[in-house]
Amino acid sequence: MDVKNAMEEIDELSQDFSFCKPYQSTERTKGLVREFLNSSQLSIVQNS
Repeated sequence: MDVKNAMEEIDELSQDFSFCKPYQSTERTKGLVREFLNSSQLSIVQNS
């Protein structure tokens, strides 16, 4: 159940990246990626 919930939260986080253009790496984009990679949701999925 924890993994399912984490995956749903990750899906919701994907909206944060909808503004990103693949050819641009602004500080905001880099920060969002770092935040996602350090998120508890991703940790739950990776450790399942």
